[in-house]
Amino acid sequence: MSEGVKPLYADLPMMAPEKMDKIYPHNTICQMIRTIYQKTDDEEIKLLCRIAVAMAKRMDHKLREYNQSLGEELWK
Repeated sequence: MSEGVKPLYADLPMMAPEKMDKIYPHNTICQMIRTIYQKTDDEEIKLLCRIAVAMAKRMDHKLREYNQSLGEELWK
């Protein structure tokens, strides 16, 4: 990873690396990002995947907060 790029990501929340090794049977955005993370050796791509999963989790939480009546039906 280039040193000039690393500070851009420094303050962003990201998923812990050990949580990126999980595999779920559901075809979700987070699972697709985890699959990309697992298939690459590029450290910058891995870092971006960790950030993307954290962002997707926050988005899911916020959407469920906005429409609590949907629950698990939100993504069907």
